[in-house]
Amino acid sequence: MTVTKKTSMAENLNTLIRIIPLLWRTSPGRLTLSCTCYAILAFIPLAQIWIVKETVNTITKVIEGHNELQMALLLLLLQFLLMIGSDAIQSINEYLVVHLKQRAAFYIDEQIAIKASHLPLVFFDKPEYYDQLQRVSQGMAFRGLTVISTLMQLLQQALTLIWFIIYLARIDVWFAIVMILLFVPSLIVNLKIGQRRYAQMMNQTVAERKSNYVMGLMTGRSAAKEMKLFRLTPFLLQKWKHLYWKNANEKAALTKQSETSRFLAQLIIILSNMVGVAYIVWMCSNGDLSLGDYVALSQAFITTQAVIQSATYNLSLMYEESLFLKELFLFLDFPEEHPHQEQSLAPFKLNHQIEVRDLCFSYPSSEVQRLRNISFKIQAGQTIAIVGENGAGKSTLAKCLVGLYQPCSGSVLIDGIPIANIDNVSMKANISAIFQDFVQYQFSIRENIGLSHYEQMDSDHLIYSAAHKADIEQIASSFKHGLDTELDPIFEGGQELSYGQWQKIALARAFFKDAPIMLLDEPTAAVDPISEAYFYERFAELAKGKTTLMISHRLASCKIADHILVLKNGELIEQGNHDALIALNGEYANMFDLQAQWYVNEQGEEESVCSNA
Repeated sequence: MTVTKKTSMAENLNTLIRIIPLLWRTSPGRLTLSCTCYAILAFIPLAQIWIVKETVNTITKVIEGHNELQMALLLLLLQFLLMIGSDAIQSINEYLVVHLKQRAAFYIDEQIAIKASHLPLVFFDKPEYYDQLQRVSQGMAFRGLTVISTLMQLLQQALTLIWFIIYLARIDVWFAIVMILLFVPSLIVNLKIGQRRYAQMMNQTVAERKSNYVMGLMTGRSAAKEMKLFRLTPFLLQKWKHLYWKNANEKAALTKQSETSRFLAQLIIILSNMVGVAYIVWMCSNGDLSLGDYVALSQAFITTQAVIQSATYNLSLMYEESLFLKELFLFLDFPEEHPHQEQSLAPFKLNHQIEVRDLCFSYPSSEVQRLRNISFKIQAGQTIAIVGENGAGKSTLAKCLVGLYQPCSGSVLIDGIPIANIDNVSMKANISAIFQDFVQYQFSIRENIGLSHYEQMDSDHLIYSAAHKADIEQIASSFKHGLDTELDPIFEGGQELSYGQWQKIALARAFFKDAPIMLLDEPTAAVDPISEAYFYERFAELAKGKTTLMISHRLASCKIADHILVLKNGELIEQGNHDALIALNGEYANMFDLQAQWYVNEQGEEESVCSNA
């Protein structure tokens, strides 16, 4: 994707205006004190030049025989004290800036994490939105720190330039005019460079993400077995090299272009300074300036040149970082899943039924409807199975039912109240789930199970009870550190689990919450048959009184369901209990017969092999 949209200066200014209150909130006292330090440091270079001028003039008089030795020593002492004071203020300011950076970095990362938790789930399913999330979550705090440092430095440099321009104007107004004019080309060049660097970063986001992913495969633990078995390193290394050098060469080309432009702009400043210093020499030769004036003005020219170079670079850096920070504020301004509403929302209560009316759903920027005109009712306390082929819309429907997806049209009602009018926190507190792509947290067993209701994570009794329900209690008890065993061998004393054991951990996490509604998305996909049979036997007992939404490809598990929803191509084509759907002899019966036939054929082949042996 190529970035073509340009950002106006007004937008960048607005971004910078928004970052200043952010800095103020982190630590107003330290920020005020730091700004004061920068203001003092900005005046010191001019004071040093004035002292140098007076010192040179005084020493010249001493050499000529005038009685000015005491004044010369006093000026040298003053210069020495100014150097000590400057170093002391810089040390104090560095301490203040470090604290400001730490607080700002924490605040920015905290805001990103909080915002991500409030975004709708579909945000993570859309590539361009996810790319934006990646951009703001990787290094945005560092960019915020860069803005802090650059703002402070610009304050100091701006004040220094003002002092020097006033000083030069008192000697000759043309000195000040030339210095102001020299500021323009360097600023334009650096702003253009910042804009190009931002555009390049935007264009390289996807390639950078792919490059990091491929490198993670080659160096990480998750893919290590297949890397060795399939000898994937040569193939992936070549893929990574292509992505890496494509981006690297583009960056090198831009750097070459940028530094050439900077050199030409700096050359103009250097040549102008040479002319200015020559003019000062001419003024000295005419007796208009003293030797001290020459030293001071020459130093002023050199210092002003350095400040202009540094200030224009910092302005361009500020401009560039404002482009990046614009991404942060766009992210923070993204519509949330449940924005604050003035009207009070109803607490979650399921006493009677869940009703779905003409529900339709499609992903953002997609014209394809994943669910179309679905309507049904679920009675409280029932176990509902949602079945269908891959891509039929089973998981999508389940996510709509528990409020993770918002339907495009139609509605989901809990005891007659639309989900949109129910308090989101209250609703989520009453739902537990295990998804097919459950998370394997690199935490302890206790944390892995207790995360679903972390307020009660310290209760060994509740943790072991959930582990018992998921048939994982013996594994937890067998480890040396028990529930506090880390579940990753990369940590000291950590243990490695099989995928099936990890799934049982996820089941225990779902049971630990003990919510009245439970969503099970392929709960036994990686569990052995004996454990599967035990699980459904236990589940039928434990699910009494709970409303359960169960997604499964193994239709034998549907026998425990009170009601079955059969989806095909996003439409609800059949519903009823197991016996009724078998009698209907439709899609469900056909799928059930195919699976049963597969098991019968497999058993027949095993018996044939045994008899031949």
